[in-house]
Amino acid sequence: SHANSYCGFIWAGACGQVFEAKDTVLAAVSVWRQAPPNITPLRLYVMEVDSTGTPDFNRILLYGPTLQIVEGDGVHPVHFRFVLDPPLALPRPGRYEFAIQTAPPYCDFGASLLADDRNPYPGGAAWEHGRGDPFFGCYLTHARAKDPGDDLVLQLEFCDTPTPVRRGSWGSLKI
Repeated sequence: SHANSYCGFIWAGACGQVFEAKDTVLAAVSVWRQAPPNITPLRLYVMEVDSTGTPDFNRILLYGPTLQIVEGDGVHPVHFRFVLDPPLALPRPGRYEFAIQTAPPYCDFGASLLADDRNPYPGGAAWEHGRGDPFFGCYLTHARAKDPGDDLVLQLEFCDTPTPVRRGSWGSLKI
């Protein structure tokens, strides 16, 4: 219901979103793809940003998972929820970017993610990654800011409570 725009990509390009992480354990990332259904699998990346806030594709923290969703009613957006198992431990609170790209063997295909141009997420902004060479594999390239105020329609899930671990010794573990 928030979408009024989109971020499209093709030929190993990607769309991303810079986000503010107050917690450091990322459990899931959700985006929505435009209808009609598209069988192209999508891959998630998470990377650090440089001192200017630009996504740095040379500092990738997470490569994958990949999702392929073939069902859909052809009218409503398709929900892509990338569950991180185990969750991703970010180096520190701060700004990061997640990017979505088509996955092999469909690097030369494209997709469109839903976006909103009313700046609903002041903690970051949408970015577009340039086209790679799909014949040599899907890989991320440089990023440039999308139009001011554009944000992907997204949902981020963080683990805010640590899981307690029972202390034990090596001897009790061997038994």
